Amino acid sequence: MTPEQITKLKALSKSITDFEKELQSGEISNLYAATHEAAGGDFVIKANSEGLIYFATILLSLAADANENQHFHYDKTSVLSECEKPIIFQFNKAPWPSPK
Repeated sequence: MTPEQITKLKALSKSITDFEKELQSGEISNLYAATHEAAGGDFVIKANSEGLIYFATILLSLAADANENQHFHYDKTSVLSECEKPIIFQFNKAPWPSPK
């Protein structure tokens, strides 16, 4: 990404993070997120709007920072309401050269 694109991405990330905070009622959040493995072996992330927005902020943060191997873990002890399978979101550069 170009420096201009990174700047725009960081601004978008901040805007969505600010919006996410507005969704809370004081210290109470309506966030729901859960993971499980479906019968066919697919990995499923279920979430309400607040949960999906929360994950969007995490993914945008990883993209904006672009630090190799930076990651976030989610399991029974974190934000997940239910967790059959822990998940990790991790940034890694593509194995091919970036276009200029």
